[in-house]
Order: sequence, then structure tokens, then C-alpha cells
Amino acid sequence: MRRIIRTPRLFGGTGDAPGPAEIAIEGERIAVVHRGLGTVARDGEPVLDLPGGTLLPGLIDAHVHLMGSGEPGDTAFGVGDLLNAIPAVTLNCLRNAMRDLESGFTTVRDAACRHYADIALRDATARGDVVGPRIWACGLGITSTTGHMNREKLLPPHLTLPGPSAVADGPEEAHKAVRLDLRYDVDFIKFNATRTEHVRRYQGYCAPEMTAATMAALIAEAHWHGRTVTAHCYGGAGADWALDAGIDGIEHGFYLSDTQLDRMAKQGTALCPTLSVVGKFREHGQHALPPGVPHLEAWRQKAIANAWRTVGRARELGGFHSFPRIGPPEHRADFLTRARVVPDSSGRANTMTKRVPPPSSRTARWRCVSVYCDGQRTGGASILARSVRARWVDGRTAHRCIAQRD
Repeated sequence: MRRIIRTPRLFGGTGDAPGPAEIAIEGERIAVVHRGLGTVARDGEPVLDLPGGTLLPGLIDAHVHLMGSGEPGDTAFGVGDLLNAIPAVTLNCLRNAMRDLESGFTTVRDAACRHYADIALRDATARGDVVGPRIWACGLGITSTTGHMNREKLLPPHLTLPGPSAVADGPEEAHKAVRLDLRYDVDFIKFNATRTEHVRRYQGYCAPEMTAATMAALIAEAHWHGRTVTAHCYGGAGADWALDAGIDGIEHGFYLSDTQLDRMAKQGTALCPTLSVVGKFREHGQHALPPGVPHLEAWRQKAIANAWRTVGRARELGGFHSFPRIGPPEHRADFLTRARVVPDSSGRANTMTKRVPPPSSRTARWRCVSVYCDGQRTGGASILARSVRARWVDGRTAHRCIAQRD
């Protein structure tokens, strides 16, 4: 039997003005999306009426670290998790994933985690063991000795950390690090192409973290096995070397030059600008930074000054973009508009899958994958009070929609 969702406002993300609509679900698929009311429902079909609600495609957060909350003072990105059992780290990831889901983000891309907790949560969500957003996970981020994600640099020299290592100081170690992540069936590979820690004292912007040969080996190994590769990268020579090796995406990119942005557009390299970082810098000032780190305040000011302009230039040059969570919901549209990424009236955005046709153009392909009501999962696409999630699958692309009360 078909089920109908009726809403006074459908926001499709295509630039059309929101308006009333009815959606018909047949089995697990959304078969019809009709603009207007009173034309889809047949006699006897159950109708979920959302008189004060808005129906919109699920948001995609293209750069998260589920192990951390993203709030100032969170210690998850240093060595804070060493005081917690691995199951506690995974539960923290679940808590943060649920925060994203309840904010309307039905797909998240985790850009490096610890202990492969992102993989465990991804698989549990896919099996239906827990409710959460769809997770695109990379496992351990690959770094170098004293690199951006090398936690041992935070410890005294007589201590080392147990567990799997993602440190690659040469081509052979890069091949091995990628294979370690592949062992856990990661969705993509993430590594550090640049770092800033050692040049801040000289008023520098960034420096390469790995050699060109190491990057080339890492990217080749990942591509052999069908994985895309993205890099923590601010610009400079590290960006050039990553582009030379055929990198698929760049995270942050605050100091990318016009030449590099133009090259990215021609090569189809995605930019994920992580405006959440500079958004937090601007919102919290020095409180957004870890205490006791010299020269970081000056670098913070440079990041704020460059990040917004870089995103605007990237859009003008025709590059591909993907947009991360950028702070509280009320700040997100403002951040995107300031960066000239979206006009005031639209929340449309591309993802790492490059140019994706809007869901409204392929409504027959939407599939209802789960339902929950007031925090409880229910079977089938039944009438509910809180939200409906659905997924539209087209090859490697997946979108979900969410209907929830305002």
C-alpha cells in the first residue's frame, strides 16, 4: 500500500521557491514527488500531514571527525582518548553522529578517526543495529613523523603509542599505510599533504608534510584499489605535488593560489573548504585555540583572512566544492553566503561526488531506508510524528531526505 507525506513547504535545493507538495511512498521507494496538494492521495491511503513542517533533502556534512564534538576545549584530537577505553571512543562517535542526524545531516564523511571507530559505527548503522546518518569513513588518517596527525609528537620522547600506525615517511611506508586502511574496508583514503606547526614561528603559511614521491606512492596504491584520495592541505608546494599525483580532493585549502584552483577545476579535484574551522576561529577568538601553543594566534588571523576569499575564488574559477558542517544550524547559511558559495535563497551544494543531479530530477529512484518516531525506530514507512529518512542511490552517489517539524 502507498503512503503519502503532505507538507506545506517542500525545499528541493534546486533554486525553486519552497511550496506545498505531496510525496507518495510505494514499499521502500518514493515513487512520486508532486508540487501542490490534493492530487496524489487515493481513497484509503494513509497520509502523514505536516501542517507546520518542511520537507527537504537530507544535508551532507562533507568533513567531520565523529570522535570529537567540534567545540573549543575538546581533547579528542590530541591524546585525550588515551584516558578512555576504545568502546567509550566509539560511543562518543555515536553520540556526535546522532547530533548530526538530529540537525538534519543524513550523510556524513568522517575525515579520520581513531581505533577504526568510524568503520565500526558505519557498519553498525548500515546493518540497522543503531540509528544514525550514513557514514563515509576513511579509518586512520595517514601522516608522517611529527606530522599534523601524528599524536606521538605530543608525548615526551621516551613514550610511544600502541596500536595500528598510519605514519608514512617514504614510498614503501605509504603503500603499507594505505593497505592497512584497506584491511578494514575504508571508503576513501585521507593523508596530510601540508602542515603548519613548524613554520608558524617564521610567519609562514604551510609547508609540505610528505615528499612528492611519498604522495605519489600513496595515491597510486589507493587508486589501484578503487579508492579516492583526499588530503589535509592548505596550499603551497604540498598542493602542487598532490595535484601532480592525481589527488581527488583537498581539505581546507585556505592558501590555494588561483593557479592551483584553476588546475583543480580542470582536473576535477574537489575542494572541501571546512569553513567550520574559520567559523569557530571567528566566533570564539583565542578561546577556539588550544592553550599554550606559540604563534598560533597569528596563524589564526591569516586563516580567517584567506579562507573566505579562497572559497569565493574557487567558485568563480569553476572548481568543484563540497561543504562541511559549519557550526550551529543558524550559522550555516550565513557562512555559505559570506563565502559566495550559495545565494541567499538557496542551500544547494555539491558533494565529493562532483556535479550531482538534484534529487527532484530523479524522484523515482528515492528509496525509504528507515523510519523513526520520537527517537524510536519503527518498521516500514508508517505514519510518524518526527521524521522520515530516505535514500536516493545512483551508482556511488547517495542522497537522503528528511521530513521534520520546524
